[in-house]
Amino acid sequence: CVWWVGVWCVGPARAVCARPEPLHVRRHPGKTKRFVAGCRAGMAGVGKMVMGAAVILLIISAYEVGVRSSDAASKAMAEVTSEESERLRKEIMDSCQADMTTLQKQLKMKTDDFDSASRLLNDAKMELASLRDENAKLKVSHQAIETEMQQIKSSMSAVKSDTQTEVDAMKHQLLVATTSLEECLKANVSRVAAPAAPVATAPAKFELHPPYVPTTTREVLDWENFDQKSFYSWRRYWQIMKPIGSLQAEMSEAVEFARQFATPGLSFVNGYMRTDPFRGNEYLVDFQHANDGRGETYQRIYVVRPFRPEIVKVAEQKMLPEAQLLHVIMPLAGRVEMFKKFMASFAKEALQSHHFPVKLHLVYMCAESDAANMEALKNITAIAEDYAQSSKLSFEILHLKQPFARGIGLEAGARSITDSEGAMFFVDVDMYFSSKFLTRCRANMVPGKRAYFPIVFSMYRNKPRSVGHSNGAWRNYGLGMVCMFKSDFVAMGGYDKNITGWGREDVEFYERVSASKKLDLFRAPDPGLMHVFHEKVCDANVLTEDQFSDCMGSKVDWEGTKQDLGKIMAKYELALRKAGKTEVVSQILP
Repeated sequence: CVWWVGVWCVGPARAVCARPEPLHVRRHPGKTKRFVAGCRAGMAGVGKMVMGAAVILLIISAYEVGVRSSDAASKAMAEVTSEESERLRKEIMDSCQADMTTLQKQLKMKTDDFDSASRLLNDAKMELASLRDENAKLKVSHQAIETEMQQIKSSMSAVKSDTQTEVDAMKHQLLVATTSLEECLKANVSRVAAPAAPVATAPAKFELHPPYVPTTTREVLDWENFDQKSFYSWRRYWQIMKPIGSLQAEMSEAVEFARQFATPGLSFVNGYMRTDPFRGNEYLVDFQHANDGRGETYQRIYVVRPFRPEIVKVAEQKMLPEAQLLHVIMPLAGRVEMFKKFMASFAKEALQSHHFPVKLHLVYMCAESDAANMEALKNITAIAEDYAQSSKLSFEILHLKQPFARGIGLEAGARSITDSEGAMFFVDVDMYFSSKFLTRCRANMVPGKRAYFPIVFSMYRNKPRSVGHSNGAWRNYGLGMVCMFKSDFVAMGGYDKNITGWGREDVEFYERVSASKKLDLFRAPDPGLMHVFHEKVCDANVLTEDQFSDCMGSKVDWEGTKQDLGKIMAKYELALRKAGKTEVVSQILP
């Protein structure tokens, strides 16, 4: 616009200057030329100035346009850069989040591996502590045996060093003791025979049978040591025990009998006893006292409780009639698979290969609201019915609508038998028994006189079903398997119904029957009765403190032999080493 203004100014100026001069101008031509030239020059200058200003304005406008374009471009670049940055930030955050998730999973896996290794370590430490305690007990027992051997050697040396006079005196005392024993046997022989059997008379005179003479070192008859408070033996379950019951009576009688032949004023200090299979029970009874501080007097008396020189028939027991029914009573709750295995062996041993009748009384215990156990009851009933059709099994199912309690279940099963003189066998579902055991079960119970509490062979984990040191051990404290008549069971009051859950009901019943002294309790290992290994669940929230302790003790005892425990330790060590826990292994297994 400015440019065109300049052009517009120059054009008129030229036009003005080109018009004819006025009259007064014409009179002066020189001045007129100069005036025209001045006008042209002035107008041209004005036009050029205007055009220059226009150029400057154009430059300024171009600069402003450039600045505005630069700002717009910068703003656009900033917006593009911000979007790109946001996109990159989001991609980086997503990648970091994925990496973080992966690292958390790996950390959890490592933590689980560490917890598992820690549990294995704790188990191994507990087993190692148990092995160390047992090793310490064995060391103490070994030291006790060595001490006893030293005492025996010292005693033997003392005996060898006795004078011939003392030997003759002991022979004389032995002769007097033998005569007294003969008189005692004559006076009390009627107590030896059973009331129902003919009384076996002892011979008027008899001599001691010659002693048993061993031919090998394994046949040597070892002595057992005793004093006023303790009894020491390596053959029995407890290496040291307080003499009670029949053992205490036997020891006291031997000591008092030997005291008759000891020097007056001596006191009993120590004794030895053993059984000679030919001669009888032998005793070495030692007496001692201080003789006014001038030494000690030590005297040993040898006495014998002799056997009869011949074997005598005392009585003959009548067996149960073969037609008499044997009632097998089993309490149960759940455990369908275990019941299948039981029925397979029961059908084979008791039904197919036996000649006397057997009936199974199954006492199932669960509440009706327990859907799982009610379904198990249906399955168990179907299994029993299948065997009833294929093997002619006689069975009866009694449903008690209450939680499982073994004593209450056995009590209900026994009460359900209509025959008051019925022969009963109490059994659990995890037991295996042979047909020979059923014969012994019938033979070892006598109505009104005897009940059979067989000692069960308990199998270790993953071991064959046969009696052997590496396959299991005798459960000598197990009292749950019983063969007895219903009349005797009722007379003894049955099981204590206040005991619920696992265990203790059998111990209480056994102790009550023993205290009554009305029945002879027949106890013996039976190779035809086995406890099948299974995982045992000990719930401290359900069981009492004593029941939980017994349950855990049973669980540990029947896991395996010491060799099996050694293999478990080796397995733990290999597992820890594979997991890279070598420094932990070195701490527990140096």
